[in-house]
Amino acid sequence: ITRRFMITEDAAGIDINVHRPLTGDSNNEKQQVDFTVDIAGLGIIDPFRNIYSFILQNGRWNNAKMNLQPDVYGSNELKYTSLSDKNIFMGGNEYRYFDIRSIKRPGGNIERIDFRTPDYHVLLLPSDSREFKPYFYSQDLNGKYIIAVQEGRDPDTDADYLYVYFTLPSHEKPETGELYVSGLLADWTFGEENRMLYNPGRKQYECTMLLKQGWYNYEYVYMNRDVKDGVSSRFEGSHSETENDYHILVYYRNPRERYDRLLATGNTNTLNRMAY
Repeated sequence: ITRRFMITEDAAGIDINVHRPLTGDSNNEKQQVDFTVDIAGLGIIDPFRNIYSFILQNGRWNNAKMNLQPDVYGSNELKYTSLSDKNIFMGGNEYRYFDIRSIKRPGGNIERIDFRTPDYHVLLLPSDSREFKPYFYSQDLNGKYIIAVQEGRDPDTDADYLYVYFTLPSHEKPETGELYVSGLLADWTFGEENRMLYNPGRKQYECTMLLKQGWYNYEYVYMNRDVKDGVSSRFEGSHSETENDYHILVYYRNPRERYDRLLATGNTNTLNRMAY
């Protein structure tokens, strides 16, 4: 298992503003992240060539906006604004969830729990497409999960592994791509372990994953074979009102040095900072 970590110098200030895009189509489905970086006192001569910024939505790297350059530079401030469309994300939807903290009684969005020696098998309630449904706020973990148990004291040692069954009814299978169960439960990746298979007899997508007990968020992502970015809006819908976390990373590449310095990081949540 590998995990990415970063060490920041906290040498610059970052101010972040999230709003509906001011230009373009489908503004009600998207969110734009504008931010300003204060580099006063750092002595950076050419920020357009040596400063690189990243935007992460909910801590994900598979849809991150990378190597962004500022739109405006002046008074020791780098401005990434609505002049560019490179800082626009699909708003997505609030994540689906299920609760498998207990193996004795079904938790939230669980249809039933079966024990077939030597494993527990958890059948989730059938999902439905939310593509054309109106937005409805519900508190979530923004795609993450928490390991937890109800019948035990220490989740690290008492939590068991369970087979979890996902189903998504669909009258047809798109021929141009694949559907995946997505979230931190799959490490934000798209592989065989979280790929859904279409069952033509039952007219539904199906997937089985081995997961540790806890509280989980997830969504369904459609991956077109011709592009590397997944699209969740096909089955989840997308809304500018959706609550999301955004993380800004600002890197500096000094021509005289052989590494990239992480000058600063910034975080915001649209529930607190969304401008309409």
